[in-house]
Amino acid sequence: MTSGSLFSYVDLEERIPAQHPLRKIRQVVNDALASLDAAFEVLYTDFGRPSVPDTPLDTAPSDTPAETEPMPRNTKAHRNTEVDFRGEKRSNATHASTTDPDARLYKKSPGTGAMLCFIGHALMENRNGLIVQGDLTQADGHAERKAALDMVHRHSPGSTRRLTLGADKGYDAGGFIADLRQACVTPHVAQKSRYSAIDARTTRHEGYALSIKHRKRIEEAFGWAKTVGGMAQTMYRGVARVRSRFILTMAANNLARLTRLLAV
Repeated sequence: MTSGSLFSYVDLEERIPAQHPLRKIRQVVNDALASLDAAFEVLYTDFGRPSVPDTPLDTAPSDTPAETEPMPRNTKAHRNTEVDFRGEKRSNATHASTTDPDARLYKKSPGTGAMLCFIGHALMENRNGLIVQGDLTQADGHAERKAALDMVHRHSPGSTRRLTLGADKGYDAGGFIADLRQACVTPHVAQKSRYSAIDARTTRHEGYALSIKHRKRIEEAFGWAKTVGGMAQTMYRGVARVRSRFILTMAANNLARLTRLLAV
């Protein structure tokens, strides 16, 4: 009687079938990373990090007794119950984050509490639901519309081809609609119940109804970013770092969608 081997080794190439979508996704990722070689090259220096000089350590025992300051005990004056918060409203003028000065108090919708956060923005193409542009900014009432214009210009700079842009009611503002039309973009924005900047010139077309229907698919990407991508509460601080994490998460969401799109 002989005993078999406790461990078995299988080549990773053998684990993935030849026609599996992951093989196509790997090629897409490799091509994308190859195009970034020049950008990565400038991030590295030609020399190593200078070493830290040796520091002698004193191992002799000390005759000085250790002294500790007693921890201050909370007195009645320091208790929260003694502070009257009634009638006080939180705002960015009165409150700030102690861990991230870039975060801002923001209320997403009426009836919800304000929280310190950033705002993530994404531009999606309607046909396959892939994110083509992403950005993250400080939270304020104008950030979404400004970021939308910036992403449109980055995605199609100086385009004379008529584009359409679907968005929710928060983008139904006269200035934003005018800027879109000037940029050769038809605003397929959901109408407000009163004082809407969208008129029959836009709503009478069949494409408007299709854009309103498909625009909700972008919530799938944001939901994935929060639940799977870890963006509901990021560990990073500062707009630049959180923006980089957000854009990377949206790119990962595209890869997750590609597994289904390439399998069709």
